[in-house]
Order: sequence, then C-alpha cells, then structure tokens
Amino acid sequence: MTRLCPRNRIVYDSVIRYLIFLLLLSFITLCTDDGIDTINYELRFTMNTSANSRGISGYILPGSLDVNRISQDSRNALSIEKVELGKFLFHETGFSTVGNFEKLN
Repeated sequence: MTRLCPRNRIVYDSVIRYLIFLLLLSFITLCTDDGIDTINYELRFTMNTSANSRGISGYILPGSLDVNRISQDSRNALSIEKVELGKFLFHETGFSTVGNFEKLN
C-alpha cells in the first residue's frame, strides 16, 4: 500500500470529515416530520370538507353491536342476533371450499 505524503493526508482526512458531515446532515434533514404534518393537515382538511358537515367523526365506524348507528334497509332491519349469526357464518370453516379437507367419493 502506498503512503500518502503529509499534505495529501491532510486533504484526504478533510474530505472524509466533510463527507461524514454531509451524510449526517442529510440524515437529520430527512428525519424531520414536515412532510408528514403536511399530509396529515391535507387529509384532515379533505375529510372535514367531504363528510357532509359531520367532520372526521363521520368516518368513524360504529361498533358491531351498535346496530342503531349502522345504515340498514328499513325492510330488513338489523338486530344483534343477525350480527352474531353473520360473525359465526363468516368464521365457520365448514363452509370452506379451500382447505385441508379430503374429497368425498
């Protein structure tokens, strides 16, 4: 390996320090929340203006047992029993068309 003369060594060390400084500066600059804050503001603004004057709360879904807040057909009203049956049928594995079941001959 060749040795650097003292003058070149000083220049080399200075360049390395400068590159490390730039790397750290760019890392710190990229870690700021300015972009996220702007996106959050724009999202909240859009949600507030498009929620039919109900604001962000218009996008919060009701709980599964709060059937009075869930939009429904007046001819086929929801009930807690219907919601529970739907949960049971959704998670029932016996109705699966894909699974580890052997074909019946």
